[in-house]
Amino acid sequence: MKGFVNALESVIGAVIILSTLMFLFQPAPMKEIGMYDTTYDCLAYAKDYSNFAVKFEECLPSTYDFEYNICVTPECSVNNLPENITVTSAEYITAGPKLIKVWVYK
Repeated sequence: MKGFVNALESVIGAVIILSTLMFLFQPAPMKEIGMYDTTYDCLAYAKDYSNFAVKFEECLPSTYDFEYNICVTPECSVNNLPENITVTSAEYITAGPKLIKVWVYK
């Protein structure tokens, strides 16, 4: 009987120690990747403007939509953006020099 009590005491001690360690050393919370981060990640992935729309669309989550314009000057825009929504814009300069401007929205 004394051996059983010692074994039970060891198990309880190990559970207390592991619970304390798990409480003290919790992993950092995951940062939610927002529309801004996603836009820049996809822009870096799809930087070749020859098939930009296809590559950008396959990288972008299906809940997002986008408009883009490939320009030679920085003063380019797009006219058909929806109103009253959050829009993130990003730019990427390619060799050529060409400027890819992207507007992403939900």
